Amino acid sequence: MRFDESKIKPLDGSPYVSANCWNTILEAVEERAASEKKIRCLEWGSGNSTISLVKTGLNLGTDFEFISVEHETLFFPWF
Repeated sequence: MRFDESKIKPLDGSPYVSANCWNTILEAVEERAASEKKIRCLEWGSGNSTISLVKTGLNLGTDFEFISVEHETLFFPWF
């Protein structure tokens, strides 16, 4: 199978879920960061949500560990 990068673009940090749903996820991460010295996130899948969570984690001001498990084989050539 030939890799077609158009199937995974744009990787711009805009997750493919509703804004309301994604904001709820980010709020939960931010709330945890406010009450804990270190937070750990495990994400299923790598793509726009990964980019968005990493950006959020960098701005939290707390120790942030991020683990992402990729399930979409179209991303493998990019790793």
